[in-house]
Amino acid sequence: MPLFPLNQRIPIAELAAEACNNILNCSSSEAAAFIRQKVNQGARNSLLLSDKTSSEIDFYEPPEASSIMSMIEARADDFIDFNEADDFIKKSGYGHFLPEASVDYNVFTAIQRKFYGGSAFDGVHAIFEPLSIKLDRCADGDTCVAMNVYLNGQWAPVKVKFRLDGIDTPESYRGINAKLETFKNYIWLLWKNEYGFGENSSAILQLKDEILQANGNENKLKTIWGKIATAQNNMDKLLTRMIEDKIVYEGLIAGAATKGLAEWAAKNNIPFRLEPSFNMASSDPAICNTVEFTDTYDRFLGVLKIGASPTNEDMLAGFIENNLSDVMKNKGAEYYAFFAENKAPLENEDWAKTPPTAFTNGGKSLLNDLRTTEWGQKIRQSISPQTLPKPWELFSKEKCVELAKEWRGLVEKNPEYKNDVQAMLIFLGLGYPYPKYLNQHGEEYMKIGESAMKNGNGSYGDVVFDLMQPNPNFSKLFAEYGTALTRGRDPLPENCCKKLLREGLDKYKHCEK
Repeated sequence: MPLFPLNQRIPIAELAAEACNNILNCSSSEAAAFIRQKVNQGARNSLLLSDKTSSEIDFYEPPEASSIMSMIEARADDFIDFNEADDFIKKSGYGHFLPEASVDYNVFTAIQRKFYGGSAFDGVHAIFEPLSIKLDRCADGDTCVAMNVYLNGQWAPVKVKFRLDGIDTPESYRGINAKLETFKNYIWLLWKNEYGFGENSSAILQLKDEILQANGNENKLKTIWGKIATAQNNMDKLLTRMIEDKIVYEGLIAGAATKGLAEWAAKNNIPFRLEPSFNMASSDPAICNTVEFTDTYDRFLGVLKIGASPTNEDMLAGFIENNLSDVMKNKGAEYYAFFAENKAPLENEDWAKTPPTAFTNGGKSLLNDLRTTEWGQKIRQSISPQTLPKPWELFSKEKCVELAKEWRGLVEKNPEYKNDVQAMLIFLGLGYPYPKYLNQHGEEYMKIGESAMKNGNGSYGDVVFDLMQPNPNFSKLFAEYGTALTRGRDPLPENCCKKLLREGLDKYKHCEK
């Protein structure tokens, strides 16, 4: 059974038969009653019902099932899909039925058997097979799309959007993106508290000088304070937009590496595979070390490896040494030309729809204004187009040969990193370990990250990139606003298996080998 049984949608009546006939050994009339019961219970969270025709329902169930057609037709969808099943098993505590869970054991078991081949969901007993895919494109370093999946012995044209678990990269998508909004606003807040830049900008100080010259004239004072508020508001908007530009640029550079890797693999007919990712961040014994199928946005979660199966050859070393510099010299340089020189890309792409703020009249004025103060120069150094990291220098041919040598040495000492795309991105200094979502590789990823940071690999050393590292031990931003940036979650959770084993609380045997 593949790790992610894509596009499998199970009609509700078949599920009822599975639950009743195979588990409870009940009659077909009881199966119909089972469906009716679930509808009456409002089981929308686990079972989606719809407008299927009577004949299609009868295909799975005897005529008794058609007696509830009016109820089924009043519902939205007639299938249980992957995300609904994923949500369902989470509510059951992966089969351990947490106190707050309102799920039916029989339905849970049917879902487990139908969708996941009867496998256990924990890291000790799970028997999931990797899902072989052909990587199509990546929005940034940690979010990708596959257009072909190996199912039932052949490649099928199935689209899969998935998240590389265990890592994080800067955002490159400007649409409705709460994470990008949060980061740019909190970086602005950090700088505002550190530098007091609103009150100290030359434009606002000049307006405050006019207050003295107003000699108490209330009308003049009101006008001046209005100008000050407008100037402050304009400055805030321009600065946050330029912070956003910098974040998007960093995300695109990370995406250039995964995009280049995907193109290189396609050219050489090399597939990828998604392997399970297990949650090591929850101290709840029922959830600790259980498989994570999807994220908040219903994207599949997995650890991305290059190659359809494990091999002695480390293909990533070859990519770093022979191809990465060309990727950065071409696609990376195109991103740089847009954000540093306002040059349109060769193709009409989404990331180029919003012109760089630094090249607007307001942006130019703000950058000039920032020259006039010591604090302003520090901010300018962080966001100015003139100080953007140059990808072809960060990953020159000579540097990539050196990085490939270091990578081979790392893999020799730690064979588990071999062909691990997440580990490569962290090693190159294009992504960060993501301790908030600690998985089975998380602690090792953090070791790679500390080494990459110490060596100044990739984007490390850039102020904005360093601030966005989701670890309060290394990021001033996360040290100051950690739980606000992690939506209340512990940014540095302890490995839950270590904690449960130490305290003798692994009652579900999720951690004992």
